Amino acid sequence: MINNSIIFKKNHLNSFTEFSSDKNPLHVNSEYASLTPFSEKIVYGISGVFFLLSKVNLKKNNIASIKIDFKKPLFLNKKYYFTIGQDKHEIMLKIYKGNTIYTKVKIKNNYKKKLVSKFKLAPSINKEITSKKFKWNKIPTKKNLKKLLVSYPGLENIPFWLLQILAWSSYWVGMICPGRQALFSNFNLELNGNSLTFKYEKNLLHRILKQNKSFFSSSDGSKILLLSFVRPEPISQLRSEIFKNNNKKLLKNKRCFVTGGTRGVGSVFSQMLSSQGAEVFASYRRNKKTAEKIEKFISSKGEFFKALNVNQFNKNVFNKKIDCLVLNAAPTIKHIDLHEMSKQEFDNEKKIFYNLTVSEIEFFRKNLSKDATIINVSTSFIDEKPDGFSHYFKGKKAVENYLKDFSSKNLNYTLLNFRLPKMHTDQTNTTFIDNQIYSPIKIIKKVMDLYLSFRGKKGFHSFNII
Repeated sequence: MINNSIIFKKNHLNSFTEFSSDKNPLHVNSEYASLTPFSEKIVYGISGVFFLLSKVNLKKNNIASIKIDFKKPLFLNKKYYFTIGQDKHEIMLKIYKGNTIYTKVKIKNNYKKKLVSKFKLAPSINKEITSKKFKWNKIPTKKNLKKLLVSYPGLENIPFWLLQILAWSSYWVGMICPGRQALFSNFNLELNGNSLTFKYEKNLLHRILKQNKSFFSSSDGSKILLLSFVRPEPISQLRSEIFKNNNKKLLKNKRCFVTGGTRGVGSVFSQMLSSQGAEVFASYRRNKKTAEKIEKFISSKGEFFKALNVNQFNKNVFNKKIDCLVLNAAPTIKHIDLHEMSKQEFDNEKKIFYNLTVSEIEFFRKNLSKDATIINVSTSFIDEKPDGFSHYFKGKKAVENYLKDFSSKNLNYTLLNFRLPKMHTDQTNTTFIDNQIYSPIKIIKKVMDLYLSFRGKKGFHSFNII
């Protein structure tokens, strides 16, 4: 068992960029990355896998399959740890810090087959894709291999065809298209022969955007499956239409606070409330530039908006009671394999979602006006119980039960629970929206209309926004 530390440096990133030709700005453009939820450039997920692979000698193994789970993003100049376990049938590699796993690689051996010595990559694009001018990334060559080996000593013990496949897939792993950041992603490679032809199944192009799934297969049965759930692109153009022809100012002289209100759905809430004349405050944790951008935008509309870092709350902010509290902030959602987690670990993951909301209510409680409205933002994940997200499902259900109980004990408040459409909450700043009916602006407009109608109607009220 190998167990040691790693710090990813600029040379790791640069050499991988040259080898893979993956120039996603999230990895190579500091200015772009500063406006994303990550606040800074992150390490390529596949380059983290390259580091792990450099610690084993796969030339001595007959690879049957490789499964990679990207749990959390890796950052430059941060210290992580890695562990490598190996037996006759399986190699398990992990990058972690404390109890948190960032990257996990599982390699299964097949001793019944001959060692794969050559692997032919033959990407094939059907007419539907070429007609739409879909960008296809190039297969890496040996041109920049030397620079890669300098940054990742030991990688020479990995079959070159595998390096090609993994580096080529970097363009796809973790995103629908370059620029959309993954909350989590999963990569599977199963081998049955010495050649692999990448082909899209019929009508899969539109499903890449709608299902965030990509499948490639060959005639001999080899296949690659990529799964990705995405966050929105950085805010490039805030939605001025929210402020158009809105002179009613129904929330004039009201004070509102939106947790996580500087990006994504939270930023739409902030704009909606501001457009009605409310004095709006919003919290953020890391992304100062995005917070400053939305603050500048709303101020340019002649409305009051102040972005506050959660670590710098000032008591003076609460010299006036809060009339509306929007509980929008949420931890990063990650996929969990229940077979690889103890009950205690699962309960801890569930509590992350529960504890955040409960702690926010308790924190703001003493600052709420006597007849304040509390808005809780959720998603339809609550009803769908998707595989790998039962911790999220149970955490959100626990929050709703807490809010019902809180309402019964605090009869002067109005609690509005909104279940928003799955994933459409993550399209807030994208340039592509599957269906304009689910435009986040329209979704939040429905929420705002219900808020304006129900404020003052004390008790707990829950709505499915579809």
